Formats: sequence, C-alpha cells, structure tokens
Amino acid sequence: MATKIPKNITPAKFAKWLRNNTDCEAKVRRGERVEAIVFADHIEPGKCVPLLAEMDDEDLMITEFTNDYYYPQAAQRAIDKREDAYPPVPFYDWVQDQYLTDKNVKITKIEI
Repeated sequence: MATKIPKNITPAKFAKWLRNNTDCEAKVRRGERVEAIVFADHIEPGKCVPLLAEMDDEDLMITEFTNDYYYPQAAQRAIDKREDAYPPVPFYDWVQDQYLTDKNVKITKIEI
C-alpha cells in the first residue's frame, strides 16, 4: 500500500504524517518547526534518524543530518547543536526519495 502524502503541508501536518507512517518522536515547536527522531530499526538495528522540518515562505523544508546515530539522545543532540546536515529539501521532493516509511527496505553496507 502506498503512503498517502498530505496536500498543503504544514509543520503540524508533517508531524502527524510522520507519526502515522513511522515509529518516531515528533515535536512541533512554536507551530513553525518540527524536530523529529525516527526509530529506523527496519533499516539498521538501533538506527535513529534526526529530522528538522521548517517553513521557508510557502515550502516546508526537510533537513537530514549527515552522520548516523544509534541513540535518541545523540540524534536529539544533533538537532540541538545543528550538527552537519545536508541542504534542506522541499517536502514534496524529499518525500519522493525518502526511505523511512518503507518497512520493506533493506540496506546493505559494503566495504570500500
């Protein structure tokens, strides 16, 4: 079954959508920003993925962090300290490429 994508996304709608489609903690801050930690055991045991969602004019922008985290406290610290992150991406672009809601995804690490 395909994941339904909300129309006219807002921080509150994003937090609700994320809670409905992942195992996560998502907090809406001042109605303008979402801080979320997705528990991604289906990708890698113990993996925690921190996300930020913030409005930029009319677009909800999603920020993913560059490092891997394996404890919720470390993921929250990444958000709080604004650790290294990829450039923010508009929600409707991000949602097409994200893998957090795919419960059947299999990630294989390779040695380089």
